[in-house]
Amino acid sequence: MMICWAPIILGQWSSNPAQNTAITIMSGEQALPKIAVDDNGYAYVSWFSNDAGNYNVRLQRLDNNGNMVWPQNGILVSNQPQDTWITDYDLAVDPSGYAVVTFTDIRTGQSNPVGYRISPNGDMMWGQNGILLANDNIFDPSPKVCVTTVGNSIFTWQSIPDSGDSSIRLQKISPDGELLWNDGIILSEPGIDFTAPYLLPAENDYVYLIWHKETGPYYAPNRGLYVQKLDVDGGFMWTSDVEVYAPVPSGPVVYLKMCRDASGGIVFSWYRSVDSTQFHSYVQRMDADGTIGMPANGVLASTSTNRNHMYPVPAFLSQTQEIVLFFSEQDLNQNMRGMYAQKFDLQGNRLWGDEGLQLIGLSNNDYGLFTADGKDNNAICIYQAAVFGTMDAKMQAVMLDDQGDFVWTEHFIDLCSYQSEKLHNVMTTYYMGQWVAVWQDQRTDYGDIYAQNIQQDGSLGVVGNIPPVADFTWTPLAPIPGETILFDASASYDPDGSIILYEWDWNHDGTYEETHTTPTATHSWAAPGAYIVTVRVTDNASQITAKSKTVSIMNHAPPEPIITGPTSGGMNQEYDFSVGPITDPEGDSFYCLWDWGDGNITDWLGPFSSGQIVTASHAWTQPGEYQLRAKLKDSYDAESNWSKPFELTILNIDFSLQIQGGFGITATMKNIGGTTITDVQWTMTLTGGLVVLGKTKSGSVQSLEQNATATFKDVPVLGFGKTTIQVEVTCAEGITVSKSVTGTVFLFFVLGVK
Repeated sequence: MMICWAPIILGQWSSNPAQNTAITIMSGEQALPKIAVDDNGYAYVSWFSNDAGNYNVRLQRLDNNGNMVWPQNGILVSNQPQDTWITDYDLAVDPSGYAVVTFTDIRTGQSNPVGYRISPNGDMMWGQNGILLANDNIFDPSPKVCVTTVGNSIFTWQSIPDSGDSSIRLQKISPDGELLWNDGIILSEPGIDFTAPYLLPAENDYVYLIWHKETGPYYAPNRGLYVQKLDVDGGFMWTSDVEVYAPVPSGPVVYLKMCRDASGGIVFSWYRSVDSTQFHSYVQRMDADGTIGMPANGVLASTSTNRNHMYPVPAFLSQTQEIVLFFSEQDLNQNMRGMYAQKFDLQGNRLWGDEGLQLIGLSNNDYGLFTADGKDNNAICIYQAAVFGTMDAKMQAVMLDDQGDFVWTEHFIDLCSYQSEKLHNVMTTYYMGQWVAVWQDQRTDYGDIYAQNIQQDGSLGVVGNIPPVADFTWTPLAPIPGETILFDASASYDPDGSIILYEWDWNHDGTYEETHTTPTATHSWAAPGAYIVTVRVTDNASQITAKSKTVSIMNHAPPEPIITGPTSGGMNQEYDFSVGPITDPEGDSFYCLWDWGDGNITDWLGPFSSGQIVTASHAWTQPGEYQLRAKLKDSYDAESNWSKPFELTILNIDFSLQIQGGFGITATMKNIGGTTITDVQWTMTLTGGLVVLGKTKSGSVQSLEQNATATFKDVPVLGFGKTTIQVEVTCAEGITVSKSVTGTVFLFFVLGVK
């Protein structure tokens, strides 16, 4: 019998896919690798090592060329007792370049989570036994860790009691090992299982918590996905949980993958069973502020109903602000399998047809365990390609551009050409001119850990000249229309040289409008909106890297208006109502819309200048209780909330007036409304001619019942000539009636009144 051994590399990255870097080769199973990269291009790789009959935790550190910093097989993190089986765990890197790893063991007699912080020199910063995150008789599997931008580590895990509902627990630990949340935080809700939590960093010392809420039996729960933003004390920053998708029958499928967009948001992908006959893949996006960007409950990757669409992984294209989703395409019996991709815009529109783009047609071979990342306008997927009838697989990669075309001439490139059973492959995001994949490989025994890099051009091996890293910030962070914004690309750097050119594309059209040798530039936009800005940097070896971010030009809506005006009145009378003075946050002009509560709504009235009081009038034709509302919008169509309802009572009030001449003037008023009126005030005014006596006269009536009359009789006058006689009557109920007639005054008589 002849046994063939695949060559292995213990030094820097190999350019030969048949000779991969062996992270560890030890007796017993080496399982569940993880990889995390620090800002200087050093990568930590962790795994479980069952070389001594116990699943110990080990760690290795690599430089960007693939050289091992620590001794072969890494350092021992923990040999605390483990069960005969293991759950998932997590690895992260803090801003100081220290590794943070969390896992469960049974040192307490129960499966409880622990956390370790390891220095670049391999020192155990939280002691040789780490920090125990929980010490209880509850099953606490699969802990996760996220390091905030200020260096604190936040841990979360699901806590599963023997009976009752599962909860989620959290703890925050400072770099020096202080428990910042005391005994920790417990999240739960009666009758609902909180399961499978994840953490992603937000700005400052904040994080996003992602978790499932489940009801129903454990083997077929109704599962929904939710997000909250946690402040420095672990409090919820949003008034309600953001629902990525509502609870749906999920069966046994748990397959959530996430990536970040260019503005701090999150892209989610998952798949689930539909009617127990078919599996569909979905995508959803959430902005950094918690706004869901796509239709509720996600968007289908493929609308085809005659095949399964499974195991989706997303990649974000920063240059085009689009999402590429790679997924497994299978027949309904899951015997024939291939590989497809779909592209989405930020609103969730499918851009590569309703069924996606075929990369590999269906065959007996298997393609799976996809991992993905986006770089500029390209998306890379690293996956396993298994031979039909065996468990043997190669590690391969494929890259697509934003048009769906293959970037590499060979289309599919081997990272590992040695056929063997491979498990648990993971990959980094792009760093130092490369991606690195790590996997468990059973080419010689139950499993060792191997790694391989791949560059953007598809080549393997040490990166000759490392491309520069592009990044930029801007101030102010929330600019308004017309405001000058300072863009600063000082955060860009070249690991093995210097940056000599900075170019800026302000309009996302591929044209770089400004070129500088220094990292700063200024720009402004006249209108609010989300603008994609790209900086392209060139180093002294002519290597180019671009970075795109979305700059939101903020425009705040006008304030919610407050209505003032009379609270009661009569029919068919116009009344004035006002809002303001209105001060727009940016000083923009504004418009006002009135809802009079009787089915009549005005057009947008205006524009009005910021600081102005707006008055409008309306008459009601029927008595009743009315609720008036008003709202504002500025010149950029940003609308305020509706005002609080303004209560108005319209009474059935009306007068009739008759004016007669003769000796003096007689005026008769009749209450022809449906209610008694009070505090009736009347005024009679004569204009024109020569009126010596009786030019004005007024009086009052305490009340006037329905159908009753009041007469102002023989009001004396003295004068000559043609005159106009006007009588105006008002009452406490808010109605005013006036009537004018003409006549001729001759001494004490008024003649020809009409």
